[in-house]
Amino acid sequence: MSVFGDQIICNCKLCYQNHGYGIPLAKKGDLWVCEHDSSHRYVIRGGYTHRA
Repeated sequence: MSVFGDQIICNCKLCYQNHGYGIPLAKKGDLWVCEHDSSHRYVIRGGYTHRA
């Protein structure tokens, strides 16, 4: 995956949808967690983020 693609995937979709800006996700074990709201959790499968 490219660095640009990685930056798009590793941002919180819910924050972008609700507030208009993406917050970086932090890797926590197998999950990716929003740094702004820890209830926003994702897994990456097949190059796409999915709600966990």
